[in-house]
Amino acid sequence: MTYGTIEDVLAVQNVAGWSAFREALEHAPPGVFDARSWAY
Repeated sequence: MTYGTIEDVLAVQNVAGWSAFREALEHAPPGVFDARSWAY
């Protein structure tokens, strides 16, 4: 999400599913995502 576009985010979500995507967000180390990334 930090380097990708919304299309990239949706492509990963389609492959991994919402639960894996949500888990990655909930367990991201500090500093991995910037403010723009969290806006997605």
